[in-house]
Amino acid sequence: MAQKKVTALTAIFLLSLIAIFILHRLGLKPIIPFLESSPSLVYLEKKKEQGKAGERTKLVITLQNKTKSTWASQGKNPVYLSYHLFNQRHQLLQFDNERFQLPRPLKPGEEIVLNVHLRNPLQPGTYFLKFDLVKEGLFWFKDKGFKPKVIKLEILPLSFPEDKKPWTIKASPLTKLEFSSPEYFSLWQLIRLTWQKNRVSFLLDQEKVSGFKAGLNYPQIWLRDSTVFLPVVSYLYPSPFLKSWLEAHLSFQQPDGALFDWLDENGQRGKNTTETDQESSAVQAAYLVSQLIGQEWLSTPIKGEKLIERLERALRFVLQNRWSTKYNLVQGAHTIDWGDVDLIDPNQQAIITDERTKWTVDIYDQAMFYLACQNISHLWSQLKAKEKSQFWAKIAHQVKRNTHKWLWDERRGYFIIHRHNSSWSHPFPEEDIFPVGGNIMAILAGLASPLQAESILSVLFQRKAKYNLPTVSATLLPPYPPQTFKHPLVDEAFEYQNGGQWDWWGGRAVLALFQHGHSLKAKQSLAEIIAQIRQNRGLFEWATKDGVAQGSDYFTASAGALGQALIEGYLGVDLTSNNLRLCPRVGQDSVKIHLYQPSTGQFVAYAYQYQKPGTISFLYNSSLIGQGFIQLLLPLEMKGRKLRVLLDGQPINFQLLTQGEDIYLQIHSDYREHLLEVILVDN
Repeated sequence: MAQKKVTALTAIFLLSLIAIFILHRLGLKPIIPFLESSPSLVYLEKKKEQGKAGERTKLVITLQNKTKSTWASQGKNPVYLSYHLFNQRHQLLQFDNERFQLPRPLKPGEEIVLNVHLRNPLQPGTYFLKFDLVKEGLFWFKDKGFKPKVIKLEILPLSFPEDKKPWTIKASPLTKLEFSSPEYFSLWQLIRLTWQKNRVSFLLDQEKVSGFKAGLNYPQIWLRDSTVFLPVVSYLYPSPFLKSWLEAHLSFQQPDGALFDWLDENGQRGKNTTETDQESSAVQAAYLVSQLIGQEWLSTPIKGEKLIERLERALRFVLQNRWSTKYNLVQGAHTIDWGDVDLIDPNQQAIITDERTKWTVDIYDQAMFYLACQNISHLWSQLKAKEKSQFWAKIAHQVKRNTHKWLWDERRGYFIIHRHNSSWSHPFPEEDIFPVGGNIMAILAGLASPLQAESILSVLFQRKAKYNLPTVSATLLPPYPPQTFKHPLVDEAFEYQNGGQWDWWGGRAVLALFQHGHSLKAKQSLAEIIAQIRQNRGLFEWATKDGVAQGSDYFTASAGALGQALIEGYLGVDLTSNNLRLCPRVGQDSVKIHLYQPSTGQFVAYAYQYQKPGTISFLYNSSLIGQGFIQLLLPLEMKGRKLRVLLDGQPINFQLLTQGEDIYLQIHSDYREHLLEVILVDN
């Protein structure tokens, strides 16, 4: 009896297979769908690919709509192509990854070929990617019985020519950073890759211009973006990349002194007139460059006018055309903190002022202008122009006094976002919005007092926790309510400049934390930013509240701000042609650095190593002639303990300095090659 049942079942199975075969040949769907093997909607051109860490790998992928519904390409619940990331052992590393949008709706029975650029992981190794479709907010297609397709991805290390050269403490035209932390190293490699991707050189009015685009989505050289990354770029590129783009910007200066925001290789120029930071950015950039290549550069003629005189005219443009007589402060359009999108318009007009513009005095513009006034005062002093130096020092003092008077809120503990020039106001308490960018800029510019800086940083962490943000890169806490701004980029909370996460400002916040005695919080904050970067596998323009990358890829301002946090903050190096500040905040890590400036020929190198239970070995050397103070951040277990300090094996006098939560050991020394040892002696 059992044998007859088996025979019957076998016969039924064979007849079913024959029926499926016939139906398939006729182009009909099987009557018993569960007998059909799991279909796939995704087809890969290759099963294996290879790429470098942090780069982008091109894949050709075909999608076939075998469902009964049209796949929407936008709107509510669109269909995206995406994947799940697995390691070499097929263990899940990251479930959600970048989404690839369909170029058009795809009807049942249609197919489409996509050329996608995959974001490579930042760590070398073997990975497996399971490609699937997702109906956003509802389901993955694998959960509906459709089979994902797998590709093997081999990621090779990202390397630069300098990586092949050995680290040395001696003089060498080499910039090389070695970290015990792989996260810091991968960040540094990504920073270098970002500049490599955006480096440009072209002829403009028969002059060679070299510089960096703002990102892959921005083919122009922007003034304020370039100013952000100048300090770090100086260790990697020669002087034309530091100065020629700025000279080009100044050559297009308007008769009233105004400067454009951007220029490109075709000589096209543009200005978002809603913002008032272009002229201040130019002066800050010129100050940084002059401290590297010398004050003689300030007398360079640009279309018959000295560079320093063009800088002066730029700031006078602000005084004469962007000045609020009501507050005696710089004014600009009602944007979002440091942003350039205005309140009124839903289109490209949102970056241009007109008769409808609502004018304000905001903290960001004051901080930028204050720093620029300080900078140009110093430049005129170097050029022995005493009266001009004093004039701009007086303007800086006036801006500081009036900013504290009108924008500092003692009860809230931060500078409010702005004050309106007119009686118009929002139907909500705008003062409750904490403008992160403007306040961080006030700290770095020296506009905030030390006590104000402490208060601002405290509020930053309070608001970060309150709004459940993954990093300190959030730019507005809380954002403006939905529909306050009309432009679709900022009409919702936590998007773009209305509260999005920008590492441009997160990196600067980390630098401020390091500089104001909060190294532990700075390292924790930097670790959070790096974790988000690794998840997104790139330096992007901004990210959503949940940390999803948005905007331009390989964004240079992000690279500049994070690079400065890494070099000036964590590694504690600030080098110019005639000055060196050496203040490593490495703690219990180990690093070897060799930083060389092609524009000055100067270098600084050190090897820092910590060994338990309490010994620091610090070998350092520099080409800089002279003497100065060297400071080392003491790890937690060495604070308040008896220490023995040796320089080249001999006891040396030292001081202990307290700043915020940090304690530094300080010695006075020249910058020639020495070995400093700090030993805990009361174990």
